[in-house]
Amino acid sequence: MFDEGIQLSDKQKAILILVVSALILFGLWHMGLMWGNRERRKLESKIKTLTASLTRRRLLQDETILKERNDNEKRYSKELLRQWREAEKRLATFGDIDSGVGPNVRHIDFKVELLNVRKRLQQKSRAVDIRLPPDLGVNEDVTSGSDARRLMLQLKAVEKLTDIVLDLPVDVIGDIRPLTPITRISEKGQEAFLEEYPVYMELYCPVKGMYELFEATMKPGQAFVVRHMRVEKYTPHKRDYLKVEVVLSAMVFLKDPAEMRPVKIPRDTKTTAQGH
Repeated sequence: MFDEGIQLSDKQKAILILVVSALILFGLWHMGLMWGNRERRKLESKIKTLTASLTRRRLLQDETILKERNDNEKRYSKELLRQWREAEKRLATFGDIDSGVGPNVRHIDFKVELLNVRKRLQQKSRAVDIRLPPDLGVNEDVTSGSDARRLMLQLKAVEKLTDIVLDLPVDVIGDIRPLTPITRISEKGQEAFLEEYPVYMELYCPVKGMYELFEATMKPGQAFVVRHMRVEKYTPHKRDYLKVEVVLSAMVFLKDPAEMRPVKIPRDTKTTAQGH
């Protein structure tokens, strides 16, 4: 490392080694600094370009504005939840469904309940002198694969609607039939949130009876949604006597909206302008 003609003391050698090491370290630091400066300038250029783009599109907002928008969205979401729950209170046919219609209901529970409901409603119909189909249009024969919960809810829908009609100025309930339940699925088919249990009913009544039926089925705790209606004059001897065929649906809400998964809203994509 050193010329043999130059004699250096140990102290001088140590100083020289330190100087050379310092020069090497400075060179390495300088190279690293230059590389870092180049990367910093690249990032600054990208940030400037992105900032200009966001400013042109009016998307660059300060933290106060973003917080205000977030708070507004939270208030809006809270208001929607409140409106949904209010609508559910008005439209849910059965109010709070008791444990007898839970997922653990059995076929034997349905059969026993059907016999009890038939007996009670027949007694009520005789007391108010309104003719009623004895079986309520509900088949008591069930298979092992039948959904006992759905059968029970169909029965509850028939029972609730018949109870309402027996309190109205109606002469005859000519026919009753529970129809196939309808399940409402959220957007994208994610999950079921509502079930409808439609009931077909044929009534013979004055015009007043028809009006009172629809008024009664709009009350909370016994609300039914009209799916179909056909009205015709029944007899020429009474001007206001009608034959009314109607399908009314009992509404069963399955989930609170707060329990449902949010629906992903796709971003708006730019399209090429087209014209003629």
